[in-house]
Amino acid sequence: VGVSLHTRLLLGIPEQKRQQKIFEDFSASLQDQAFVPKWTKMVEEWEKDPSKSNPYMSVVATASQDDVKRQLLLEEKESLKAGIPQIHDTGPTSFITMGLLVEDSQRRIAWDARAKEELTLSQSNDIHRRRLLLHRQLKQFRNLQAVYMPAASLMIAQYDEAQKALPVEERARDEVEYHILWLPSALPDDHMLHNCRANLVAIETKLRQAQCYDTLEKIRSLQRGRLSFIGFRNRNIRGQNPNTRASETIARVEMKCMALAVKYREARAALFKLIGPGAWENELRELSHKDLTTPDGTEISIEDPNDVIGPDGRQVSKKKRLIIERRLGEGYRSVSWIWMRAPATGDESDAVLHESVRIEWAKARARYLRWSEEVQLLKEEMRRVRKTLEWEA
Repeated sequence: VGVSLHTRLLLGIPEQKRQQKIFEDFSASLQDQAFVPKWTKMVEEWEKDPSKSNPYMSVVATASQDDVKRQLLLEEKESLKAGIPQIHDTGPTSFITMGLLVEDSQRRIAWDARAKEELTLSQSNDIHRRRLLLHRQLKQFRNLQAVYMPAASLMIAQYDEAQKALPVEERARDEVEYHILWLPSALPDDHMLHNCRANLVAIETKLRQAQCYDTLEKIRSLQRGRLSFIGFRNRNIRGQNPNTRASETIARVEMKCMALAVKYREARAALFKLIGPGAWENELRELSHKDLTTPDGTEISIEDPNDVIGPDGRQVSKKKRLIIERRLGEGYRSVSWIWMRAPATGDESDAVLHESVRIEWAKARARYLRWSEEVQLLKEEMRRVRKTLEWEA
């Protein structure tokens, strides 16, 4: 019993200190320290009364793209009941949704085919198959576009003629993934106002806004998952081959995150074209690479300052570990705007942190308190065992 308790205590004390530092660093990285007592009170109240708001769960959610689409389809259904006819069996919401799906397919193919010389034969065949499918989808979209946006046909013809007049090296790429769809957001302002049905602009605006929120949530989810996997790698994986595979997994997650960042930037640019500048920019800001950070404000790195074994499976020198530790210091911590949520007033000074940050902070606090309690219980158990043995002696 004595050896077991002693071993558990030797493991528990450093882990308790590590979790304490993580929690304290996380709290210190918050731009507004007023959140700490507010969130602490929320956790303590929930622990006393579980019927209150759960600090470990999200209670505020923005409407997803599917939610917005469902609402728009209900509005179309109500319009039909009111006797307002539709010009096509496929409604305007389904038309714009189809355009966004085609756009997404274009983006995915362009991203996967960007390093053409590095593609294997199997990957090249897969890209070719997806392009054929995209051609069929684009043809269906063009047929609907001729109904809802007659001016788009003229825009396409004019654009094609202008491209033919250019030298070959200056022309836009001819692959199907680079064809312009000419959704309302891609039209010049005068065409958008006069040659595009009014409800199409409103529909695309709502769907684009939801698309931005959905993409940001996916980015946040990937960042949390990537951080968790890196922590697992640093604690459990040793050796060059396992570390190489782990690094490849992390790199794939990073590439997914970068692809989503491209999607967000394009969706935001379309939204800006549709409605121009406004209060919405406080919440849907421009996304740069440095914004792709974890909830505590650190850029994700597979290098742990406490890890004597590097990602390549080799021993890390003291000098290198010191450099890593300095790079991860408080001077480099700043919570990215993607982990923040602006209020409806649009007042930047009243911005509140995104619920994801509160959830991560509450989890970090729970881990720290759990390990602190474990150390206290071990010490008390050791004291009682010692007293019992003394009494029996």
